[in-house]
Amino acid sequence: MSESKLWDDPRVVRGMRAQLALRRERIAAGDKALGWKVGFGAPAMLEQLGIAGPLVGFLTQNARAQSGATVSLVGWSKPVAEPEIAVHIGRDLAAGADAATAAAAIAGISPAIELADVDAPPEDPERILAGNIYQRHVVLAGARPARVGSSADGLACRLIRHGREFAKTSDPQANTGETLVTIDGRPLPPSDHGLDSEGLVALPDGTFWVSAEYGPFLIHFDAKGKELERLSPFNGTLPRELSLRSPNQGMEGLTVTPDGSTLVGIMQSALATPGLEGSAKKVPLTRIVSVNLATKAMKEYLFPLANPQDTKVAVSEITALSDTEFLIDERDGELQPGANKKIYIADISKATDVGPNATVPGATYRADAGGLQVEGQPIETVVGVTTDAAAVDKLKSLGITVASKTLKLDLGALLTELNNKGEFFGHDKIEGLATPDGGKTLVIANDSDFGVAGITSDTPPFKLKPKTLANGRQDSGEFLVVDTTKLPAKTQSKTVSIKVG
Repeated sequence: MSESKLWDDPRVVRGMRAQLALRRERIAAGDKALGWKVGFGAPAMLEQLGIAGPLVGFLTQNARAQSGATVSLVGWSKPVAEPEIAVHIGRDLAAGADAATAAAAIAGISPAIELADVDAPPEDPERILAGNIYQRHVVLAGARPARVGSSADGLACRLIRHGREFAKTSDPQANTGETLVTIDGRPLPPSDHGLDSEGLVALPDGTFWVSAEYGPFLIHFDAKGKELERLSPFNGTLPRELSLRSPNQGMEGLTVTPDGSTLVGIMQSALATPGLEGSAKKVPLTRIVSVNLATKAMKEYLFPLANPQDTKVAVSEITALSDTEFLIDERDGELQPGANKKIYIADISKATDVGPNATVPGATYRADAGGLQVEGQPIETVVGVTTDAAAVDKLKSLGITVASKTLKLDLGALLTELNNKGEFFGHDKIEGLATPDGGKTLVIANDSDFGVAGITSDTPPFKLKPKTLANGRQDSGEFLVVDTTKLPAKTQSKTVSIKVG
């Protein structure tokens, strides 16, 4: 993403000139100004477009539709109805106003529905801006005075069609900017009923918890799959800083302590905290998060990653051995042979809590600024892109002890030793990890991505590309059971005679 200011981007300058000319033309023809739309501000979309901030488009009175009105779609290419949040400003703001001044000017917040026409793929900022960022119509509710000066946290907008809900936004900030499309490229509406589930914990009472990568969220379901509760960084039930996860790098693993009292999750990689220089996926640490099921008390601990700027490793799973010890995997995204897949035992018994209740000397916790502040900055920003050893030493000097880690199994080396062609359990994604006997036996599962490696081109109709392993087969789900008491492994060959007829 560009490091320059958004308004220094020549594509943005040209696009805004065209957009403002269109706005002046409509107002000169008798239309009236209504407001502005902000879009494309999610981290994934900023990176995709190569821009340093969100884009804006204008709203006018003629584009406003009343609830229940009929809108013609003649001439539209790909109409989309999206639940939105409308912020009603009660007084003018000077350019460069700070966040507190802007919040004080809010006269109310309400749900809205935007009707957009995605007539071209969102690839070029200049074209997006010149087309008024796809905006066609908007349905606005009146401002709610109860939310004067407040935030949109907890505000839900539901989209109903023929009496049935088919889209809803409950945590707008959880969006990563990615767009769901059909095989023909037609955009699909987002829905909080869809989860990118990663971790699963089943409880003795028949209920279960799921960790969702986006958000990230921890969701509690009953035995029939009905949602009972949701822990979220946007309402204070999870640490706010977790919302700074990079796309596809959220709450990847989830477990429960043996006594059933505490959920323990782990983020896939470091958080993209304010001021961080470089990619968060290259910062050599991630966060373990615990939640007491009875009190909902939260704690956070740091887990060092083995030099991800070089190894490109991240975490996929966590499994409890005790209240303080856990099996944690680190893996790259490469197929066998020679891939980097390791399983560690992590111990948090002496690790420092860096969450909302942290008591690190000289540090302060700011939920709106990336969590615990050391040396005036959030942890990931202070550590930066460096080695794991340097990160551990830096944090120690600041009074923070990370979780200890001991290598349990070098899975990548074991698999390469068993078959140097990568034809035995040669998967790229090791994402499941369980043990029936306290860590002696490891049951390892892969994520096959349904056997799909991606698409063959960016032009619809899309064609899927199969994920093919070294043995020539399309990837599928598989379990590997490793008895660590019998390592190092030995291979054996046997000849079987078959007589036919």
